Amino acid sequence: MYSLCLFRRLAALAFALALAACASIVPDVETAARTPAPPALSIPAGPRIVPPVGYIDYCLRHAEDCGGGTDRPAAIDLTPARWFSLLSVNDAVNRLPQIADIVHYRRREYWTLPDARGGDCEDLVLLKRKLLVQRGWPMDALLLATALDPSGEGHALLIVATRKGDLVLDSRSAKILPWSATPYRWKARQSRERPYVWVALDRATSSPAPEPALPPVGAPAPFLAAAERVRLRNAAVTSMMPQAPARQAPLRQAEVPLVLASETRTPPASSPSVTASDSSAGTWWTSSP
Repeated sequence: MYSLCLFRRLAALAFALALAACASIVPDVETAARTPAPPALSIPAGPRIVPPVGYIDYCLRHAEDCGGGTDRPAAIDLTPARWFSLLSVNDAVNRLPQIADIVHYRRREYWTLPDARGGDCEDLVLLKRKLLVQRGWPMDALLLATALDPSGEGHALLIVATRKGDLVLDSRSAKILPWSATPYRWKARQSRERPYVWVALDRATSSPAPEPALPPVGAPAPFLAAAERVRLRNAAVTSMMPQAPARQAPLRQAEVPLVLASETRTPPASSPSVTASDSSAGTWWTSSP
């Protein structure tokens, strides 16, 4: 009888301890549910979109910078040497004067490398990419990207894809930060597989249908191929048009006396004689009866 009572007391104690343990677990589960998941190492990429107009215009002028690609993007280890190259290139380029396209080129958007007067954010990004490629970085790890700053202004940045995640080189900052630590709302970036293909980074952009396969590695950008077809078509149309007779170049003033002198060596009786009269405005050739 005593042992039965002892057994019941132990069972009740074990049940009470189990309830207490469950009660302590529930708050932890609720806390975990409220804690956001850590950001991804790389920016989640969405569907393909039309590249920026400035980039297309740049590729029409510099097709060699927009071709190529790979089906297996390189996984880059961020060694101390590579980290130093990122810091040095970012710091050196950010020291250049920054000037808006509308002031520099009288154009709203014009992507090109900076010159002696400097460049805007896109120009500095292009130079950073060029310098890093010269230092051994693969092109598929250096991605041009666009974003909006907290004020809503458009901005261009360079994303560097590494095993440690996507790092951002910014013309407005000497710090190289992970993409998730920047203040920007990301819009688009180049694809790692094909540099002329751009993908959306805005989560509001969705792809309603499966996307076609990428062009083969080494194939020209579709917009470059289209521009070449237009050029060839225009050349063919021009070749079929009747050619206007060649216009004789006008004589320079210094050649006029020589021509007139050769024409008046043996003038016919009815031809007028040619004289030269000097004035403050220059030499004017006139004919007299």
